[in-house]
Amino acid sequence: MKRSLQFSHKILLAAALVVTLALAGFATFNAYLQRQAITQSLEASLGEIGRITAGNIAYWLDARVKLIDSQAQALSRDSSPANVVGLLEEKLYTSNFDSTYLGEVDGTFTDRPHTSMEAGYDARQRDWYKAAVSAGAPILTEPYLTAPPQSFLCITIAAPVLQNGKLIGVVAGDLVMDSLMKMITSLDAGGLGEAFLVDGDGKILVSSHADQVLKSLKEVFPEQTPTLAPGFHHVLQNGSERLVSFTPVAGLPSVKWYLALSIDQAKAYAPVTQARNLAIVATLVAVVAIILLLGFLIRVLLRPLHDLTRAMDDIAEGEGDLTRRLPVQSRDEFGALAEAFNHFVARIHTSIRDVAQSTGELNQGTRRVLEASQSSM
Repeated sequence: MKRSLQFSHKILLAAALVVTLALAGFATFNAYLQRQAITQSLEASLGEIGRITAGNIAYWLDARVKLIDSQAQALSRDSSPANVVGLLEEKLYTSNFDSTYLGEVDGTFTDRPHTSMEAGYDARQRDWYKAAVSAGAPILTEPYLTAPPQSFLCITIAAPVLQNGKLIGVVAGDLVMDSLMKMITSLDAGGLGEAFLVDGDGKILVSSHADQVLKSLKEVFPEQTPTLAPGFHHVLQNGSERLVSFTPVAGLPSVKWYLALSIDQAKAYAPVTQARNLAIVATLVAVVAIILLLGFLIRVLLRPLHDLTRAMDDIAEGEGDLTRRLPVQSRDEFGALAEAFNHFVARIHTSIRDVAQSTGELNQGTRRVLEASQSSM
């Protein structure tokens, strides 16, 4: 096929190939730089969003931990039944907690608002009581769902009550996590994704997807399950590629929580995809434009060569007129070729003329010999 192509076609193909490779290389390099820039921007912006939100979560919880701690300190000074009830009913606590209560070492249990507990209820056997006694300081429990009929996601903050270094009970407050859920689920990472809260074991505590709450990261991300290490983690979720990062929520007692940001990778790198598609279109347009322009230029530039070819065809056809010469219209390679061809034809013409002259002289000599021979005979 290469042998059947004209020289101009070969030039056009070569030019199209070079332009395509050059533009493709440039587009690839530009996409790489753009992707790196977007990655750095995402790491910076999402890291800042994560730190600010994690700080807000820590501040929101720490304020309520301090309320329970101050309640424990007040009870340590006066744990009389009247003071216990009055303290539990204070608006400062009722407005911040769904319920507050005191479990004493003798088994007495006082709560506000008052609810009827099941028979045999013993606060001393509850996890929140044991954890506060064991820690000797305020603690946070892991989130849990309250009992039906209305199940809410709650956490308990508990603190031991000590009088003269002796335990007299544990005071605690229940927090419905609606405010925390709104704080977390309102994050959309600039329209790129969503946020959720996980604990140190990888269990999801808060999420905008109710079916994910209290499930492990392995269950939610069965393929390429992310770890809690810093940085971006590339994962697959329901066939979609996502980037997940984790920011620790510092300063919380007895628990280790992480704020996770999950963004759609396709949305995050959409500018790279758009730039790539534009580069493909630009490459096609450029190749077509270059082929058309170069084709026109080649026709103009190779016109002397076409004239030379036609002249040589005229000389080669018919009786071979060696007196014809090619016009020299330029001083470039084609002009040099025309001069060389004219010189070559002139030399052949001279040689053939000399041969023709010698042939004529030989013919005359032969005729004279023939006439002499006839005279002798």
